[in-house]
Amino acid sequence: MSDYDYKDVGERLREFGKRYGTMAAFGEALGMSVPNLNQYLIGRSIPGGPVLKRLIGLGCDITWLLTGAKHNTSAIMDQLTIRMIELEKENAALKRNLGNILSVAQKVEGLGYSKVAEPVVKYKKKK
Repeated sequence: MSDYDYKDVGERLREFGKRYGTMAAFGEALGMSVPNLNQYLIGRSIPGGPVLKRLIGLGCDITWLLTGAKHNTSAIMDQLTIRMIELEKENAALKRNLGNILSVAQKVEGLGYSKVAEPVVKYKKKK
């Protein structure tokens, strides 16, 4: 018999994975498919050494994951991880906005200065 309650470990793993938005995104971060991840989430199995190492790399407190006990630093690490993910999302939005601005600038540059400065309406000479 194991010292770990597989279902409890699965619930805590799901809780940790929520910071990725979807379990598919969480599985991708772990380098595994959703069906494989689901084996842990439903409590059929618990993560072994290689998966635990990847979870540590993602900021997961392995003691908490396996036992439910949090270290004092765990809450701080959780907050830092959440903020890091938020900053990555903000960075992606800034990159999109910058790309849009550069696209418009390239179109304006493609027109050339003389084209931009041309009057919009041309008048006909009176006869």
